[in-house]
Amino acid sequence: MNGQLDPIALMKTINELEYKISALATIQIGGIWTSYTPSITYSGGTTDPTSLTISSSRYSVVGKICHLNIVATLVRGSGDRTQTQFTLPINYNAQFCGSALVAYVSGSNAWRVYGNSSTKTHIDHGAMTGDGVIYVSAFYQIA
Repeated sequence: MNGQLDPIALMKTINELEYKISALATIQIGGIWTSYTPSITYSGGTTDPTSLTISSSRYSVVGKICHLNIVATLVRGSGDRTQTQFTLPINYNAQFCGSALVAYVSGSNAWRVYGNSSTKTHIDHGAMTGDGVIYVSAFYQIA
């Protein structure tokens, strides 16, 4: 076009750059966080809590390491369970490491989190003593 800019090509380039900038904005240190919906099961004790509502559950994979974060609000009711399990977004292969903070209205305790199968994370938190929040942070090796 005789040395002039092609407005259509220029708009296409701008749109491509905006898309790339938007994609970069979603990247955080360690990779891209992806939401998922874990299933919840309980063991120990005899009665499930009234509810456990997940407000955030996401993971990020860097190489062969999956990083996992879950935040859930507990309404105890008459629940007396001592263990809570969440399904994992990706099955683990080895080297599972994590921690959980179970913050009941009556106090907070940090608990260990471990993989009890290749598909679940397992929290031994002792008997539920009140309403509260469960914060889980873990990382593990995937196949």
